[in-house]
Amino acid sequence: MKKLARLSLQIMTLVVLLGASFAPVMAASPVVAVTPAAGAVAVGQTLVVNVTVADVTALFGAEFHLTFDATKLEVVDADLATEGLQISLGSFLSNDFVAQNTASNTAGTVDFGVSQMSPHGPVSGSGILASITFKGKAAGAAAVSFSSVLLADSSGTQITATAQNGSVAVSGGATPAPTTAAPTVTTTATATTPPPTGCTIQGYHVVRAGESLYAIGRAYATLPSKIASCNGIVNVSRIYVGTKLAIPVAPWSPIPAGPVAVKQFTPGGTVPVTPVPVTPTPVPGCRYYHTVVRGDTLTAIAVRYGASVWAIGRANSIYNLNLIYPGQVLCIP
Repeated sequence: MKKLARLSLQIMTLVVLLGASFAPVMAASPVVAVTPAAGAVAVGQTLVVNVTVADVTALFGAEFHLTFDATKLEVVDADLATEGLQISLGSFLSNDFVAQNTASNTAGTVDFGVSQMSPHGPVSGSGILASITFKGKAAGAAAVSFSSVLLADSSGTQITATAQNGSVAVSGGATPAPTTAAPTVTTTATATTPPPTGCTIQGYHVVRAGESLYAIGRAYATLPSKIASCNGIVNVSRIYVGTKLAIPVAPWSPIPAGPVAVKQFTPGGTVPVTPVPVTPTPVPGCRYYHTVVRGDTLTAIAVRYGASVWAIGRANSIYNLNLIYPGQVLCIP
């Protein structure tokens, strides 16, 4: 009986040990973080802050939206050759399709979204999704916080993730950097500054709300960089409403797709020409076509048709998933 009791005890102990060995292990939730979590930079100097992902499985696309204190920090443009203000792409994903890459030093926001495409497959592990170069503007503690984070697999299914915010301590500079105000510009022709040597001017354009140098360049098929140089503009991403721009003769071809400003003159004439919206060419493999109406969002459209926002973006060459227009015809793959 004693031997039987000892044997039973040994068996029970073995069962407990085996049960512990094969107990299910909960997978760690992926973490999207601002790295370093606590950075430091001096006024006038720069600091690279990475947005990293850790412990993710089968990642195919990523999107995040950040806010930062624009009174103490500003984003340094990572690509001066491209319209707008961008941050640097990371190396963890292959970045085949950049759905969104914009920053605003006025609003203090960063909006970023990328996705892989075939033949690249999903990736797992940890790495850098994007990098932001911040420049110190004024002393103080500046929060860098996520307003939203979205990770997705190859089918567009969301991967639950935890977001970890960060901060940057800006040192030096006794007073905050002055805010650059829009210059007051007289719009009469007599007040126009003579163009630099080498600029043959075809007409003048007064900047309107929502316009960029690239939108104006598209209207006149003129290189945005030449418009900038002929008007003494250092930052092609920053122009002001009311500024009178001299439009030089500098043919731009091919012209990339994007917003087009309304013409205010025609070379050799005076009649403004309103650009005609172009309906996108149908893409093979579309299950449906959807005409965007006011109030539509790409997410709502994707849910309605049972598609992913990434797939709709790729099929329609939409580079900003938050920007669609009433009247736009979308291919739903």
